[in-house]
Amino acid sequence: MNTNTAHDCRAQAYSEAKKTAAEWRELIEGYVRQRGRYGAIADEALQYFKTIYPQAQLTINTIAPRMTELENTYMRLVRNGERRNTRQGSGAHVVIHVDFQERTTGQAIQASLFDAAETGLSNEARYFPG
Repeated sequence: MNTNTAHDCRAQAYSEAKKTAAEWRELIEGYVRQRGRYGAIADEALQYFKTIYPQAQLTINTIAPRMTELENTYMRLVRNGERRNTRQGSGAHVVIHVDFQERTTGQAIQASLFDAAETGLSNEARYFPG
C-alpha cells in the first residue's frame, strides 16, 4: 500500500531540488569533468541540470557563480582559451576540469625529469634509445 501523499511527493521533490552552493559546486565540477577536453560554458551546464532537476527552477544565477567559484577560489576549473556562443548568441569562456589542462612547458619539463628519475633512465635514453 502506497502511503505517500501528493504533499509528501512535492516535499521530497523540493528537498531534492533545494541544494546548497557546495552541492551545486560538486555537481557542476563532475559535469565539467565528464565532458573532458570539450569543457562547458555556464549556459550548457544550466540546460543539462534543468533536465536533471526540472523542479529546481534553475537560472544562470545558480550555475554561473558556482562555476566562477570552482575556477577562481577552488582552482578546479580552468579556461581553455576557447569561447562558445550561448543560446542567446553571446560569447562565453569555455572551462575544463584541471585534470584535462594542458601542461605548460615548465610543467612538462619537470614532469619528464621526474619520469626519467622514476624509471632510472636519462632523458637521452628515454628520447633517443639505442
